[in-house]
Amino acid sequence: MYQLLFYLNEKDGTKGMLLPFLLSIFCFHQTSVFSQHQSLNLKSIAASEGLSQSDVYAVCQDATGFMWIGTDDGLNRYDGYEFSIYKNNPSDSSSLSFNAVRVIYEDSEQQLWIGTHAGLNLYNRQNDNFKVYGLDDGLTNIDVRAIKEDSTGNLWIGTAGGGLFFKPKDSLSFSPAIYEALSDKQITSLEIDAKGQLWIATTDGLWFLNAEKNYQLQHVLSDLEIRSLQIDQYHNLWLGTYGKGLWCVHTHQNNFPITKIERNLSSKEILNLELAHDGNLWIGTEGGGLQILNTKSKQLISTTFQTEDDISAQTIISLYADTDRNIWIGIYSYGLKFFSPNIPFLHYQHLPYNTNSISDNKITAFFEDQNHDWWIGTDGGGLNKYNPELGLFSCFRHQFQNENSLSSNHVISIDQDSSGYIWVGAYKGGLNRFDPLKNEIKRIKSKSEIKIENQHIWSLLIAKDQRVWCATSNGVLVYDPKTEEVIQYNSLNGKLSHNDTRKVFQDIKGDIWVGTFNGLNKFIPERNEFEQFYLSEEKAMPAKGIISIFEDSKLNIWIGTFGAGLYKFDRSQHKIIPFELQDQLNNHVIYSIEEDQYQNLWISTNEGLSLYHFKEKYVEDFTEVDGLQDGKFQRSSSAKLQDGRLVFGGINGFNVINPKNMEREFNLKAPCFTSFSLFNKEINHYHHDSPLHSQLHVLDYIQLDADEKVFSVGFSALNYFQSSKVNYAYRLDGFDESWNYIGSKRNATYTNLPYGNYTLNVKASLDPNFAKSSPESTIVINVHPHFWETLQFQIAMLLFATLIIGVIYESRVKYLKKRANQLNDLVIDRTKDLELQQEEVLEQHRKLLDVEHENGELLQRQLEEKLLFKQKELTTHTLHTIHKNELLKKLRDTLTLIAKKPEEHSRKVLKTLIREIDESFELDKDWGKFFDLFSEVHADFIHALQSNYPQLTPSNQRLCYLYRMNLSSQEIAHTLGISLNSVKVARHRLRKKLSLNEGESLTEFLDDLG
Repeated sequence: MYQLLFYLNEKDGTKGMLLPFLLSIFCFHQTSVFSQHQSLNLKSIAASEGLSQSDVYAVCQDATGFMWIGTDDGLNRYDGYEFSIYKNNPSDSSSLSFNAVRVIYEDSEQQLWIGTHAGLNLYNRQNDNFKVYGLDDGLTNIDVRAIKEDSTGNLWIGTAGGGLFFKPKDSLSFSPAIYEALSDKQITSLEIDAKGQLWIATTDGLWFLNAEKNYQLQHVLSDLEIRSLQIDQYHNLWLGTYGKGLWCVHTHQNNFPITKIERNLSSKEILNLELAHDGNLWIGTEGGGLQILNTKSKQLISTTFQTEDDISAQTIISLYADTDRNIWIGIYSYGLKFFSPNIPFLHYQHLPYNTNSISDNKITAFFEDQNHDWWIGTDGGGLNKYNPELGLFSCFRHQFQNENSLSSNHVISIDQDSSGYIWVGAYKGGLNRFDPLKNEIKRIKSKSEIKIENQHIWSLLIAKDQRVWCATSNGVLVYDPKTEEVIQYNSLNGKLSHNDTRKVFQDIKGDIWVGTFNGLNKFIPERNEFEQFYLSEEKAMPAKGIISIFEDSKLNIWIGTFGAGLYKFDRSQHKIIPFELQDQLNNHVIYSIEEDQYQNLWISTNEGLSLYHFKEKYVEDFTEVDGLQDGKFQRSSSAKLQDGRLVFGGINGFNVINPKNMEREFNLKAPCFTSFSLFNKEINHYHHDSPLHSQLHVLDYIQLDADEKVFSVGFSALNYFQSSKVNYAYRLDGFDESWNYIGSKRNATYTNLPYGNYTLNVKASLDPNFAKSSPESTIVINVHPHFWETLQFQIAMLLFATLIIGVIYESRVKYLKKRANQLNDLVIDRTKDLELQQEEVLEQHRKLLDVEHENGELLQRQLEEKLLFKQKELTTHTLHTIHKNELLKKLRDTLTLIAKKPEEHSRKVLKTLIREIDESFELDKDWGKFFDLFSEVHADFIHALQSNYPQLTPSNQRLCYLYRMNLSSQEIAHTLGISLNSVKVARHRLRKKLSLNEGESLTEFLDDLG
């Protein structure tokens, strides 16, 4: 019995002084085995994924967000995608001191300490190497097992067999803590309580250093091999012992009362303790797997760990809770497992090694009853009942020749009536009624001619009148529990659109809807028949039947089809319309539809789940990568639980979804820059001529030479829950105008970037649309110019060019001055010659002018004489014309007389007339000659007349010519051979064509024309 508590004051040497303290040990005897039940999914990280070795003894998350994992064969740094491995290199004193890592700890100054079997290591983030502390640094024992910093910044080191070591905050070396009682102890764990007291776990009991009493060493418990310490939110110190179970020291109470937890531990060999963010204590055992304790009630929580291998009998060698509330679990020989409370998809499945699991993985029906128990139908595994509070499964199967057993192990539909009976529809098994109070099953048999036995009950509904509606392959069957009779509706008697029915549903108004393999049907009670609705106007849509119907909180009726996608029944238009975001669904086989508390629709398909965000109007898809049981789900295998969670069943178990956890931006860190490549070759800071002077994630800038213009920068959001779902975007300020959204890709690549200063911005989001995103990370990238692109070179070239131009200019000026003088002399000489020549030219010009004047006078006289001759000739011709016309008039008069008295005129008279006519023919030639002569004298007049008045006829033109000759109207009448009156008429018409006003002289007008 542990009844005495000792303390030793090594400082003043008063050894042996005993102070009795009352030790209270409480053993809890619970009426129930566990306080509650939970099911947790674990993700595995194995050596095959890059981990250096499968025995993980230490895990720690640094301030940047990297996970550091210590194994028996090296230290690992993990960014959610890749591992960087550190091992001892005998030829490198800055490498890890030893490969077997046992403890990793980051202090308040973000210094990372790594304890190994052979030395303490301080990680240098700048250079990515280690400073090793050993014997020369005051560590007389280098097998480090525990590290802890106290509230004043002092660092305490616990070793295996070498006692306790101490490094003051500002010191560079360690010294042994002067406690003889601990000098040979194997220290396994260290903890600091709220008062600043250091608790020391050893293989020989519990000790603590009292900070309030000048760090006096006190011995609290002996004969206990303590492997782990943990302080909870209630200031209780939990002790995990090897062989004697779990203990609790109430450090905030006087005399430190102690509670021992004895019952229900899977193993008394406790190796690790870790406090989760929800306040529960995780317990890692040797050979007993994991257990979880509620630190408030001090009761164990019944937990089923959903994982591919059984960990219930495994040895847990490390536990760690990171800042994102994830729990990291090191399992001996099985690598690392990982639990995230943020995962929205909890996966339940059949576990061959666990008898308390679902009987089969093919989930074909799901229902939550009035008592919150879950009823689960399977395809071949019968009916399962699950108590979520206790975590217990019960299975009910078909038994051959037992009428009181389930009619078939293929359960495909479940519902509950108001009396509490569970109704079960089976494939080829008809209808069953289960009494939960008596655990009795009754196979339903009809008293009517229509039989329900051996039917495929694809869907069943307990209507408001408590009748049981069953969707079968032979129409709709309605069973009345009171009369035990069945009514059948089909395409003949009920106007069903198709006899193969797959879903029956009652909306909030009480209307009953039936989905068939060709159309939707609404039951009309007044007519005892169905009203038909089709997906399209063509009506027939083979193999695209309706297999799911759902009514949302806004009273919309949603319709899921077998290959045609999602539809909605528009109550206002009284017809079916397609879903507006049909193309965004991951698949068009719609097995089931549920609505969460945020009015979003969850849709199960052949390729995962689709989440329709009602307010934002977009669809988000989920697959196995997100934690789904499989890509393929099952028809009508879903439910909304009373606590708001959703359940969807598939071919590999079922998922329980907590929509509250869909706010997945929890502590999404700013992305960390993790890698740098030049010309597709990764570069580290220690490479020759590397542009990185330190590790990339600690740098603020990168300097690149002029030829280093093809580079890539890698990054990671350091998200370990859903690293494959993280989306990234980057923008290079100074080059990119907008963000580059690259999905899950993790690098930004640029080629042939012009020289200059740029800033690379990177952000991450679990939302593909980046509605929410992480803080941005930035790094400055400076691309140096070639020497000819530098400002100095350009200034030098400018100065040089200026100098050259100046020299050339000066030389040119001198040359031009010389040439100017030569030209000046030449000009003077030439001027004199030109003056002489000018005088000669002037003289000759005067002579030419005299000659030209004489010639001009002569030419003018000649032209005047010629013009006078032409005018005389034209006048003569005109007189001839007048004579001719007078002759013609005389002839006309003579012929008129002859015509009147032919007998009175002799042959002599006729001959005389003939002779005169011949003479007149000669005169006709004179008109042509007249026009030629007129043209030579009045050419400008003719041209002006024809150009300005093209509408004039030849007769009009001749009249103008005669008036131009200043002939009178009488002369013109004789010339043309017409009467004077005709001349007047012709003159009047000519004036109109020439647009002459009244009173304007025709003769003057023609004289002025040309």
